[in-house]
Amino acid sequence: MTKKLDVARLNQLKTDAYENIESYNDPETPKALAQFTGKMKTILMADPEMLESLPEYLPVALFGRVKFSKEAKLKWSHWINTKTMPAWDDFKVTVAFSNDDLPLVKKIRDYSQDLLIEACAVLYLLETQGNGPARKRKMPTAMTMKSMAKKITTIVTKPKMTTKVAMKTTKMVTTTNMTKFALKERIADE
Repeated sequence: MTKKLDVARLNQLKTDAYENIESYNDPETPKALAQFTGKMKTILMADPEMLESLPEYLPVALFGRVKFSKEAKLKWSHWINTKTMPAWDDFKVTVAFSNDDLPLVKKIRDYSQDLLIEACAVLYLLETQGNGPARKRKMPTAMTMKSMAKKITTIVTKPKMTTKVAMKTTKMVTTTNMTKFALKERIADE
């Protein structure tokens, strides 16, 4: 009997993984994502049971390091559209893992083939669906933060600018910086 893929769960994992990945995509610290995924691989090698509570960490750890051929993408598309969990023998020929990641892949496979297949399904979705969910409000990058600060300086120096508007604009930039910092701290602590 074939197992079913829980597409709603896959989409939630995709969203969670994408948010983790984006929180480390910072032009000021270009190696942050690589450092985080390196630490994540080490932790998962030592304790794969961690994936029971944080299953999105495996797709994050393997992000950008798993390749899907054109033929494999057709199979993945079919499996996701029909909500079918591929059998191990079908799955293993549709993904190409980096040699550096093989020890982790083998460790996770020994722990749970289903979690490994699920993680690869999430990676397929990230690759084929534009890397993530539509956001209501995009978190500013370092470059947009600098341009916002420049605009605030310009606005504040204008004589007709009210104190209330200047304070509101400054509060928005400060809150955004704090939110971005808090996200990175929370993920680093996990």
